[in-house]
Order: sequence, then C-alpha cells, then structure tokens
Amino acid sequence: LEKFYGKTKFNNSELEIQGSGHLNNSISDIKLSLNKENLLNVDIKADAISQSFDFLNEYNFLKSGTSKLEMNIIKDLNKSDWIAKVKSNLFANEVLLKFLNYNKPSNTRASFSGEFYFNNYELKKIKNISFFTEDLLLSCEIFFSKNSEIKEAIIKKFIHKKNNFHGFFKSNKNNKKYIDIKGESLDLDSFTKNNNNNKYENISF
Repeated sequence: LEKFYGKTKFNNSELEIQGSGHLNNSISDIKLSLNKENLLNVDIKADAISQSFDFLNEYNFLKSGTSKLEMNIIKDLNKSDWIAKVKSNLFANEVLLKFLNYNKPSNTRASFSGEFYFNNYELKKIKNISFFTEDLLLSCEIFFSKNSEIKEAIIKKFIHKKNNFHGFFKSNKNNKKYIDIKGESLDLDSFTKNNNNNKYENISF
C-alpha cells in the first residue's frame, strides 16, 4: 500500500481506518477495522489493473485491462489463515483460461466472484467460484497442493459451446489425473487442443 491518505479512529480498543491509496499499483478506496479480539476486516473498492493480481502467479488469468473490484479481507491476526472475498466486473479485461482453452476479449461482458483462502501467502483453495461471460458459465471450487498446483476441482456447472456438464477432477502423487464428468454433452476436442495440436496423449476412458 502506497500514497495512502485517510482518517484514523481509535475507540474502546477498536481501530478504524478509512481512506484511499495505491494498492498493488491500483487506486483503491480502503476501509479497515480491527477489534479487540484482533480480528481484521478490510473492505476494498478499486479500479484494479491486471498486473495487480500478479501475486497469484500462474493463476492470474487477467492479461490486460482494468476491472471494477470489490474485495473483503478477513484475518484473525493471531492465526496465519485469512480469506479474501472477491467480486469483479471484467468487462474491460482480456481473460485467458489456458486449462479450458478459453479467451475472453476485452470490452465484452464478464463477471467473477469467489472466496480465496490463504495460509500466509500460500493459496490453499478458492471456493464459490462464479465466472460468466457472454458465451461461458463456470461454477466451481479449486483446491491446491503445497507447490500451488491444482490437486482437486469440483465443477458444479460448466456451459460453453458444445459443453454442458458437471463433475470433479483429481490429481494424485504420480501426477496422474482423474476426471469424472456427468451432463448433457462434452466436447473432448475443445480440451485437448493445444497450439493447434489435436493429439490425444495418454488418455484412458
């Protein structure tokens, strides 16, 4: 957080701070409260540039543009775990989801919401993911291993072109992946395409 200007209030062992500044290089309105139980609550509204999410590393799917972001961070300062609840309008963003071979161009309607669970700076899981665009609907939950790889995903709903299904994904210690899918339709070719290469490698049905 840089260039912060605001007001600070301290009353009955509770701290309140409200103002604006640059958070991860994005202009943000910030409201912070800390109660006597050391529970931190931060509300953020920002015009967030895509680079502001680079701390998510390969899981930053925003490639360009500015999003209208609302975020609520909850953390017990006595513990290492914390939650970031995110809601964002992605109209101006280009979004690239490599694992789905999906690209959303900028200036097309899109919205994202989800709850990010961290242990210190390690992303553990994302729950209640809702992502929809003009031609895609995705509702899921994702769980990560210690090396930040996806170890499990619960797909509640996925609709895009010829795909309309739900299911789950698991990856074991030998890096073998198991996928269980149920639904109305599955376009397998849309998931196996990679750089215009249509080979099916090491897939068992």
